[in-house]
Amino acid sequence: MAVEGTKGRWLEWTVLAMLSSAAGVALLSLSGCNLQECQEVQNNYEDAVTRESGFIELDEDGPPHLAMALRMDFVNDLSTRALNAAIGDALGTGGTLDLGGGQSAGFSMEATGADLNLDASPQCGGCVRVSGEFDGGIDASLPGGSERSSPLRGSFSWVVPLDVGRDGDEIAIFFDTEQAIEMGLPSIDAWAGELSDTWESQITAALNELIADRIASRFAPVRLMGYAMPQFGLEGLEFAPSLFSLESDSNTLILGLRTNTDVRDRDGSPQDVVDALSLDEGSNVALAIQPGFVTEAVRIALRDDEVPRRYSLSGRARDDGPARVVADRFNVGPHQVDADALELGLDFRVFCFDGGLGCFSLRALSTSRFAIEDGQLAFDVEDVEFRDAGYLTDAANWASAEFVDHTQGVVRRSLDEGVVSSEESSVEVRGDRVRTEAGLLILSGVGSSGD
Repeated sequence: MAVEGTKGRWLEWTVLAMLSSAAGVALLSLSGCNLQECQEVQNNYEDAVTRESGFIELDEDGPPHLAMALRMDFVNDLSTRALNAAIGDALGTGGTLDLGGGQSAGFSMEATGADLNLDASPQCGGCVRVSGEFDGGIDASLPGGSERSSPLRGSFSWVVPLDVGRDGDEIAIFFDTEQAIEMGLPSIDAWAGELSDTWESQITAALNELIADRIASRFAPVRLMGYAMPQFGLEGLEFAPSLFSLESDSNTLILGLRTNTDVRDRDGSPQDVVDALSLDEGSNVALAIQPGFVTEAVRIALRDDEVPRRYSLSGRARDDGPARVVADRFNVGPHQVDADALELGLDFRVFCFDGGLGCFSLRALSTSRFAIEDGQLAFDVEDVEFRDAGYLTDAANWASAEFVDHTQGVVRRSLDEGVVSSEESSVEVRGDRVRTEAGLLILSGVGSSGD
């Protein structure tokens, strides 16, 4: 009986092998595939991978790959503590005031409060006007030996260009104090009238000059806010500022970044990007990404094995999978049904040229609905369509393929609430609208800061 059982299993295996061989021949026959055609499919795949350039030399000229726009009242929210601290530091001093005519007064001064505000200034392309009021106290040893104290009150106004530069892993915006001093010192109107009626004008003049010099020297290290480059998991990714604009009409700050990815630049001027990032009424922040950057980020992730390149025919990642994928293009456009949503599409190709499953290549499109729901980004992969007659009958499984999911991750991180940064407070961005304009995918919303 044991021998017969062994013979039975042997016959079963033989039959299965014959059926599998016949199926393979049938599949090859159906596709009209031969060794030459298999080699052609493989060559086309290898050529497509070769054209994935990976990282290139960072070019700071051209349209931004990522960008943000902030209304200046939001910048004020982020920067008030740092600005007020700079004023307090400037007023916390002592020494000797030259009152003229060989007379002087020793003094010590401190700040008790400051209330400053930033607004875009038309005086230069990247200028802000810092203005507001401060108060404090001053003790003085006046000529003749009298000791007097007085409240200190004053107003402050200074046009300062902003500078953009690296700050660790971020692009940050700072005061360009050196350039501001070349344009002129702060305008100070300080009052300490209870010190002495006799010396009031001399003390006021000396205090104004002293405070202006002190503020100018103390504003240099003040960082207003930063752009925290999203972490895409791409080792070797570099970035640099390529667009910086302060729009005085809308009181909006706009910062654009380029990366060292091989994004094909779209036609258009920097002003087109500035106009596209204009803020809706009720919004104080906008974040944007160029779709071409998403394509390149996915390609680099595939090349670096950050996401799988090989899959089963039903779209499941497998190290030895017969199907290999290449990302061709990421597209953004209006959703066909939902007017408040966008349709995101990833064009990709599938190549199969080994494993005895026939030789073929297929073009495919994964489409997703992208919208704002309860202030959060919402993705919904709606369809995967293979555009050629083919063999992948279970197309639905490709919606969960890891490179499709990675594409969504790149978009999420680009428009993440943590992109805007502040040293002094946490920053949250609650989205309220997504749109596409000037070749950019744009999220606008309301940013808020907290301790």
